[in-house]
Amino acid sequence: MLKKPLIFGASVKGESHEKKGSNCQDAWRYKFVSSDTQDTLIVSVSDGAGSAKEGGLGAKIAVKTAVDIPILPECNLQELVKDAVYSARRALEEKSNEEGIELRELACTLIVAAVSGDRVSIAQIGDGAVVGELEGELEGELEMISEPEKSEYVNETVFLTGDEWESVLRVREIAGFNSLAIFTDGIQLGVLTKEGDKYQPYERFFNTLFNYASKVKDEGEASREVENLLKSEKFLRLSDDDKTLVVLTQRL
Repeated sequence: MLKKPLIFGASVKGESHEKKGSNCQDAWRYKFVSSDTQDTLIVSVSDGAGSAKEGGLGAKIAVKTAVDIPILPECNLQELVKDAVYSARRALEEKSNEEGIELRELACTLIVAAVSGDRVSIAQIGDGAVVGELEGELEGELEMISEPEKSEYVNETVFLTGDEWESVLRVREIAGFNSLAIFTDGIQLGVLTKEGDKYQPYERFFNTLFNYASKVKDEGEASREVENLLKSEKFLRLSDDDKTLVVLTQRL
C-alpha cells in the first residue's frame, strides 16, 4: 500500500462578494481510495462564475460529483478524470432540469486531478491552473502541468455549462512529481508570469510553498495557514475575486 499524499488548502471569499454579502463561489473537495492494487487520490477545484446567479451552487455540485465518481482498482487515470468532468456536467444538467434553473446560471470552471503513485492526470475546463514540483532527474524543477484557458479577451472563459465545453476540455498526465498546487484564477496574477501566450510559475512563491508543504505535519493547521495567506493584504490586492489554493505533496 502506498503512503497517502498529504493534502491541504482553502477557499476564501473575495472582497467583491464581501461587499455584496454573498457567499464564496469557489469550492474544492478530495477523496482517497485504497485498494490492494492501487491507491488513488482525486481532487476537484471549481470557480463559480460571478456572472451566474447560482455559480457557487454549480461549483459545489461539480466538485462533489467529480470526487464521488466510482474508482476501480487499476483504473486509467486519464479516463478517470475525464469521466469525473462528464459526470459533473451531467449533474449540473440534472440540477437545472429538477429545479427549473437555466443551465448557464450554474456556470463554473472545473479542475480534476487524480494521483496514484508518482503519476498525476489533470482534466480542466476554464481558467485556474496546476503547477507541479518534479522529482527524479528534474528534482525540484517547476512545471505548468495545466494552464489557464487561452482566450481572446481578458476574463473570457468557457464554463462547464457552456455549449463548447467538450471542445475546450484539456487532459494531461505526467509521471514523476513531488508536490502539486491547484488554484483558481483569483490568485493567478500573483503566482504566474506570462511571456507571450505562455504561462510560467513564479519560482519564489512555489519554491517557498512546496518547501513548506514538505514539512507539514497537521493538514488542518496547514489549511488554516493557506486561508490566512489568501486573506493577506498581498493577495487581496491581486484581485477582489474568490480565491482557492490546494496543495498536495508526497515529499515527506
